[in-house]
Amino acid sequence: MTLQEYLNNNLTKKVCISANQGSGWFFFGTGEEALNEVDKLVKNEVTKLRKRNIAKKDRIIELSKDIPDKDTAISYADKIGKLASSYLKVDKYLECEYEPVLERTVIDTYARETDEYFAVVVKGLEKGNYWDFSKWKKDH
Repeated sequence: MTLQEYLNNNLTKKVCISANQGSGWFFFGTGEEALNEVDKLVKNEVTKLRKRNIAKKDRIIELSKDIPDKDTAISYADKIGKLASSYLKVDKYLECEYEPVLERTVIDTYARETDEYFAVVVKGLEKGNYWDFSKWKKDH
């Protein structure tokens, strides 16, 4: 089931949405509100993800200019390797695997025990804060 199908079937439920490989939840309010706003939110987060990845690539290039002494070379190379691995994962996602949020597969849904929201987990790497819909709406 896609996110759009789930939301269309749950227009009056309060929903929060998260990406399975990302972090944070976006508390929308109703499924109907999510249908109207989730695309804008995710496009904003993808823009941030691209900027962070460019900065990560610049850092890899900068680190690669130095040659440490032999006592620190292994840990230095490990640091560059971890950055490069993270960069490549995000780059692959953005260039090959990204799909519009409403077309993404819903991986999991469940009723939260702490409030009246239904959690919806979709494929993705986007990260974010613990927003609430009214705050995001005011800021955008």
